[in-house]
Amino acid sequence: MSHFTKVKTQIKDMDILGKALQEMGFTVERDAKVRGYMGNSTTAPLVAKGSGKYDIGFNVVDGSIEANADWWGFQYDSSEKMTQKDFLGGLTMKYNQTMLRDQFVDHGYTLEEEEVEGEIILTATRYR
Repeated sequence: MSHFTKVKTQIKDMDILGKALQEMGFTVERDAKVRGYMGNSTTAPLVAKGSGKYDIGFNVVDGSIEANADWWGFQYDSSEKMTQKDFLGGLTMKYNQTMLRDQFVDHGYTLEEEEVEGEIILTATRYR
C-alpha cells in the first residue's frame, strides 16, 4: 500500500520553484489537490501535476519547502516512474539554474546556457 511521504528540501522560494517546475515540463497549480494512491489526496499551496495519476505538493515548513507525494506511483513523463531521489536531484538543479538566471538578468546581465554531460554551464556577460 502506498502513502504520502514528506521530504524537506533546501528550496526556499515558491515563485522560483514554480518557474523551475514549469521549465521541467510540469503543469503547476496553486492551492490545489495532490493526488495519490487509491484516490487518496491532500492539498498544497503549489502542486506539480504528474503525467500519471499522482502529483507532488509543496508546502512551506519552518522557512524551507517540503515536497509531499506518493512517490511510489509518481510519473515524471508518460513512460516511466521516477524515484524521489532522482526527481529531487533534478528539481534542485533546475531550481538553482532558474534562481541564478533570474538574479543575473535582474542585474543587467545577458546569459548563455549550455548543457555538457549533464552539467549546466551559465555564462554571464554585461556590457557597459
